[in-house]
Amino acid sequence: MEQHISLGSSGLMEYKHNDTQVGSVTEVQCVPLYTVIRALGRTHIDFLSLDVEHAEMGILDTVPWGEISFTVMAIEHTTQDDLVSYLDQRGYQHVGSFLADHIFVNKKNI
Repeated sequence: MEQHISLGSSGLMEYKHNDTQVGSVTEVQCVPLYTVIRALGRTHIDFLSLDVEHAEMGILDTVPWGEISFTVMAIEHTTQDDLVSYLDQRGYQHVGSFLADHIFVNKKNI
């Protein structure tokens, strides 16, 4: 998978060195979040914090929601409406926001 690095809207920008090109391409090996969770032998996670610089929806799309659950999720996402609708359909209620982080609780725990 190619990862395009865009530091423009990231908190990482303050750590950018003058000799670093913004927008460079780095090849990284990736696996779906679900693959990692299943490798650990889990089907439930108490708390998930997801902040991957604008790739949150792509990662959430890989989760087989009928096979894994979370109690609470904190997800950084710039546009709230699509995320709230997406997770509401999967059984999670938006309970608040702090800056760009949106907090969701499994409706079974409310």
